[in-house]
Amino acid sequence: MIFYAQTAFCRWKVLLEYFEGAEDFDRCGECDNCLDPPELRPVRKVRLPKWARRLAPGAAPPFKAGDRVRVPRYGEGSVETSSVEQVVIVFPDGKTRQFLCAYVERA
Repeated sequence: MIFYAQTAFCRWKVLLEYFEGAEDFDRCGECDNCLDPPELRPVRKVRLPKWARRLAPGAAPPFKAGDRVRVPRYGEGSVETSSVEQVVIVFPDGKTRQFLCAYVERA
């Protein structure tokens, strides 16, 4: 949500890329950023946080099905499915839980 609120990119494109339905366009021509683009000012070079780098267009999910992972509160499990933001993990007790990738580490 923070990225969406602060971005200067086309808002439609950001939403479509998030839901993996992005078409081949740069600007919709209808959103606030397309109609009234923000003023571009020089800024100091900033390294994006890990979660923002994962959201970059074309980013691959950080985990693959079958990967062994660990979640601090729940322990180790096996990845069932994964997207750029979320991962579904099956634990040894047979329970399946979904987490944001930022809270999951490789085992």
